[in-house]
Amino acid sequence: MRLVRHVLVAGLAVLLAQPLRAGVVNIELALLVDVSGSVDANEFDLQMQGYANAFRSTEIQNLIVGNAAYGGVAVNMVLWSDSNRQSQVIDWTLLTTPQDADNFATLIESVSRPYTGGTAPGSAIHFATTSNIAGVSIFNNGFTGNTLIVDVSGDGEQNRGINTSSARNAALSAGVDRINGLAIGGQSLVTWYKNNVQGGDGSFTIQANTFQDFEDAIKQKLRIELQSSPVPEPSSAAVFLGLTGLALLRLRRRRNSSR
Repeated sequence: MRLVRHVLVAGLAVLLAQPLRAGVVNIELALLVDVSGSVDANEFDLQMQGYANAFRSTEIQNLIVGNAAYGGVAVNMVLWSDSNRQSQVIDWTLLTTPQDADNFATLIESVSRPYTGGTAPGSAIHFATTSNIAGVSIFNNGFTGNTLIVDVSGDGEQNRGINTSSARNAALSAGVDRINGLAIGGQSLVTWYKNNVQGGDGSFTIQANTFQDFEDAIKQKLRIELQSSPVPEPSSAAVFLGLTGLALLRLRRRRNSSR
């Protein structure tokens, strides 16, 4: 009870200090991009340019603006390949305006490929949701999202690292709302992504038959993800109770993870 009382007092102080705590966003979106050995240099460039063009498109920018009234969209980018090869190449960034999206697209175009290697999507999901590196994990990035989404794109099934379905299940149990897939390849890969990567209510997998189709597929994916129904404008009491609940939940997770 003492812990609850302290959290309630802290939450009330925040509530009185400002109408809505800085860092509350409508969507947190982690973009996990495959750079394994099966992705050649041209295909890597097609992925990066596809993402950049998507964030520069009027349609996606309008959706970002639509989320701004509810705090906006926080997004990062992680490149992944082998079991121990994951890098956050773009830090968590708040997008609320077309200019923000343009700037994010420019960051994407500046990304250099750090490595190649095997294919470990499970390890990538684990990294994006549990990393101890400050500001990487979707649960420890300076934002509190109404909807937490992890997006995994790749051109092959797991051949290294943590079991993918186990990593998916752990991420969902920890509080990720959905994990979506973008499978670059044939129907067998799409099926594998649906069975092992995709998870959570409203989750989906989109197919890009080739890397040449990647840009259209990524626009389609973002179009769905950024249309997530925003929560209604909360009352002050609702904000207070919601933030208090989040604080208690995250404190409990930290304690459990330290055991």
